Amino acid sequence: MDAIEEGCVIRAAMLHGIWVVMAALGLVAVSCGAPIAHWGFENGPGEWLSFADGDATAGISADRPAVGQKCARLASSADDEAMLVSPPLPLVEAGKPFDVELRFRANNQSGPLRIGVAPRQTDGPPKAETLWQRSAPADTKWHVLRLTAVAPHDPQRPLCLTITSSGGGDWSVDDVAVKAKPVAHVPGSVPPHEAMAQAAVYPEPLPEGWEPGGLLDARKRAVGDKAELIVDVAGLQISIPEHASCRRGFRTGIDTYCSNRGTADKVLEVIVQGPPDMRVPKWSVPMAAKKTLHLRVPVQRLLTGDCWVKMSFGVKGERAAAPLRLHAEASYPVLGCTWPEGQQPDAGELQRMGALGAAMQQLIIDPTDAEGVQRIADVVRAGSGAIECLLCPPGGVVDGLPAALLSPEASAGKPCWSPHTSPAVPVAEAKAALCRMATSLYKHDEAPNVFSFPYWLAWDAAEGSLRLPAEYPPAATDLRECLGRSGDDWGVQSLVLSLPPLPGAALLDAQVDGQREEGAASYWADFNRRTDLASMRAAARQAEAHLPFTVLVPDLAGSGDRRMDALKLGKAIVNAVCQGSTAVLPEVALLEAAADADPDPVSQAFTALAAELAGTTAVAALEPTDTMSSRPDAEVTYKLFLRGNEGIAVMWNNTCGPIEVAAGLRSQPVTVKLLRLAYYGDFVQEEFQPVFKLSAKAKELQQPGIYLRLDPLDITVLSMRLVDPTIGWLRGVFPANEFNVRLAPRKRGPQWWERLLF
Repeated sequence: MDAIEEGCVIRAAMLHGIWVVMAALGLVAVSCGAPIAHWGFENGPGEWLSFADGDATAGISADRPAVGQKCARLASSADDEAMLVSPPLPLVEAGKPFDVELRFRANNQSGPLRIGVAPRQTDGPPKAETLWQRSAPADTKWHVLRLTAVAPHDPQRPLCLTITSSGGGDWSVDDVAVKAKPVAHVPGSVPPHEAMAQAAVYPEPLPEGWEPGGLLDARKRAVGDKAELIVDVAGLQISIPEHASCRRGFRTGIDTYCSNRGTADKVLEVIVQGPPDMRVPKWSVPMAAKKTLHLRVPVQRLLTGDCWVKMSFGVKGERAAAPLRLHAEASYPVLGCTWPEGQQPDAGELQRMGALGAAMQQLIIDPTDAEGVQRIADVVRAGSGAIECLLCPPGGVVDGLPAALLSPEASAGKPCWSPHTSPAVPVAEAKAALCRMATSLYKHDEAPNVFSFPYWLAWDAAEGSLRLPAEYPPAATDLRECLGRSGDDWGVQSLVLSLPPLPGAALLDAQVDGQREEGAASYWADFNRRTDLASMRAAARQAEAHLPFTVLVPDLAGSGDRRMDALKLGKAIVNAVCQGSTAVLPEVALLEAAADADPDPVSQAFTALAAELAGTTAVAALEPTDTMSSRPDAEVTYKLFLRGNEGIAVMWNNTCGPIEVAAGLRSQPVTVKLLRLAYYGDFVQEEFQPVFKLSAKAKELQQPGIYLRLDPLDITVLSMRLVDPTIGWLRGVFPANEFNVRLAPRKRGPQWWERLLF
C-alpha cells in the first residue's frame, strides 16, 4: 500500500457512530452527446464516499494511473471489503438504458472486483446490487470496461455507482463515465430471426356469455349411444364430438375427422374460439383429394369449468361452424397472483386476472370486513371452479367465517387455506396458527385443502443459494402430531415459499476491451440462483417432506423497464415450476398494466407462460453439456417439461452475445409452436407449425434438430406434440456447430428424421 498517497486515503472509520466521509465537488457536467457524468480523481475523491473496515482501504493513488496523475485504489483484506460510492447518477427516467465506462487494473491475483448500483447513504456501506463481477486477470495492465444497464429511478433515493473489492483483492480504477443510451426496444435493434414456421395468429375470444343458440352450421348424427356434429364446407365433410373434456393447461386434441370427397387438393383452415383464457392459434392443414384425415385439433383452457367453444372450418372464402361444449378439470401447477392485505376483490376483479391466466389467487381475509368476506363467499358458492382461491386468515382463525367458505357445496370451488403470518412471527407461533386453522377446518370439511404457513426465504450471498431461516425447518409443517396423523400424511398439501426481494437494476451488456466476455454474465447467473429452488427441494427431501411448493414472488423492485421486469419474472416463474409446484403467485400489482404500456409486457409474458407451463411435469436433461444445461450459471440454461403428449423446452441465454443452438430431437414432433419473449423488437413473437417439417439447415446437416438463435435476455419456448412423449423426448440443447447424431445402421429401416429429409 506504499503507492497510496498519504493524506488522500479515504478511510472510513467509525467515530461515535458517525462515518467520516470526505466530500468535495467532483461531478463534471458535459454537453449533450458526451458523458452525463465523468470522474477522473485528479482533484481527489470529490463527492465519492468510501467505506472500509479493518485492514481494507479505499483512496486515491498516484501509482500508474490510466490517465492523468491519479486514480482510485481499493485494497480489501480477506475478511473486510473496500467500497467506493459515487455521487448520485444523473438519471432522469427509470428504465432508460445507460452506459458505465471505466478503466480497471488488478494489482494482485486475489479477490474479485464488483461494479453495482445502490441508493445513496452516508451512515454505512449501502447494500449494492451487483451488475458485473470480475476475478483478477493474469496481467496487471489497464483494461476498459463498458456496462449497459437499466435501473429504477427514485428522486428521493437517487442511485449511485458502487465499486467494491473483496477477498483480499487490490484494484485500481480510473476514468469513470456514465452515458445515456437510446431506448433499445425498437425493430432492427438485432438481426431478424430466421422464421421456423408461419406466425401464430390467435382469433378474438367469444363475447362474455356467448351461447350458440342451436347447432350453428352443423347437424347432429347419432353414433351408437353418442352423437357427433357434422359440418359441410367446400366439398369437405367434417365431424367433431358434441361434448369434450380437457385438463387445465393441457392442449387436448379434439378428435376431428375430415373427408375430402372432391378430386382437388384443398387447404383447410381451422379456427377455435372460446372464453378469454383459451389460447389456440389458427390452423392450416392440407387436404389431399379423395382422402380422409384424422386431426386432433388442440384446445386449451387456463381456467376450469364448462364453456362453449366455436369451431370454424374454412376453405378459401367458404366457412362453416359448429359448437362444442367443453369441460375443463383442474391440474397443477398453475400460475396465479396474490392480492395485498386489506384489498378484497370482487368477482369481476378476480375474473379479470383469471383472463390473464391467474387460475389461483391468494386472498388475505379480513374477518372484520363482512362485505369483503361475503363477496369471496359468493365466488366460492358459485362453484364454477374457474378461479381457485387460496384463503389466508390472519393467525389461522377461521371460526365465524361464512359456511360457504368452510363447507363449500361444490368440490370444484373448494378453496385452499394457509394461515397469514408475517416474517417476524416465530416458528412456534406460525405452527400453532397452522394447527389451529387445520383443526377448525376439519370440523366443517373432512378433506380440506390445507397449505403450510409461508416460509420467508433468504438469499445467502456467501453460498450463492436460497436458504431457509434457521428457525424455519421443513419439519415445522409436520402436522401429524397435532392432527393425529401418521406415516406419509403430513396434513398439508403444499409448502408455501416466499422468495426474497429480487434486484431492480439489470445488466443488458458487458464488454472488456471492446470484447464480450466468455461464459455466463455474472449478473444473470446470480439472478438465476436467486430464484432457483433446488436447495429448497433438497432441504424438503432431507426432512422427508415430499410435497409440492406454492411459490410467492414478491415485487421485483421494478427496473422501470416493463420488458425487463417481464423477462425477470418469466425466469423466476420457470425456475419455480421446474422444482415441482402447486402454484406460482406473483403480486397482483406486478401484473397490473402500466399506464403507458398497451399491451403490457408483464401481463403478456405472464399469460404466454401460463399457457406453456400450466399442468406440466418437469423432467431432467439427459445430455447436458459444459455450456448448456439446467444449471443457473450455464451459458444457456434450459428446463424441460412434459404435459400429456406435449414436450416443452424453455431456454435462455445468460451471456451478453447471441448463441446459435440446436434443440436435439429424440421423439418425433407432430406440431411445433415457438414462443419468444424478446427484449428487442416485438416483445411476443410466436410461430406455429401445424405439420412438423425439418428446416433447410436441418436437412442440409441431416440432423434431427431445431436450429435457433438465442439472443441475450430473451426467453425462448419450444412446445411440440409428440408421437412418442417420453422423458428423453429431447436429447438436449447444444451449440449448433457441435450437434451431431450418428447412429449405427438399422436393419429395420431409417430413423424417423431420415424419412423427413427428402
